[in-house]
Amino acid sequence: MSRQRLVLFTFAYIMICIAGMGLQIIPYVNLTAFAPYLAALIMAPIIGALVGFIGFIMVGYWQGLPLGIAGHLMLAISVGTAAYYFGTIMEQKKNSGWLRYVYAIGWGYVGQVGMGLFLLWCLIGEQALTIFVPWSVAALLAMLLALAVDYAWPDHLRHVIGGPLPQIKVGRNRARKRRTEVAAKHHPQKNQ
Repeated sequence: MSRQRLVLFTFAYIMICIAGMGLQIIPYVNLTAFAPYLAALIMAPIIGALVGFIGFIMVGYWQGLPLGIAGHLMLAISVGTAAYYFGTIMEQKKNSGWLRYVYAIGWGYVGQVGMGLFLLWCLIGEQALTIFVPWSVAALLAMLLALAVDYAWPDHLRHVIGGPLPQIKVGRNRARKRRTEVAAKHHPQKNQ
């Protein structure tokens, strides 16, 4: 993971958190819910898990969700787990593109909603059902947003979010380097 990518994402995540502090897209869920999946897709699954874990303890607690510290911890675990599996599946190349999208959304949904609802049910009982619907919507919207970024991002700019450099550019760089090496062998006095 390059330092440039880490700095770029950290800045973007801070901006998302600042905006999310006062903006709730749906009840009980703020804008920060979208960050872990973008982190898992753009950076790495483990980064998405850490963003989900830390973000939902800190920002979620500041937003005043109707849960105690233990409840926020459980939500953080579920979001972090979901983001990790989402990013891991998206990195796999053995399945076709649309099948990877389906698997990523499915496992991400199970990881966030299923695990989160189960843990909260154990903690606060039937009150967990009050956040089930908005939590489900938030999970699906967050993953769809991340997949849209992955699908629509131009190939020639994919290296900006951590992907490989375009092959044409890499080929030109190799050709230029090869010409320089050949010229240096034939005309060594020019390099002195």
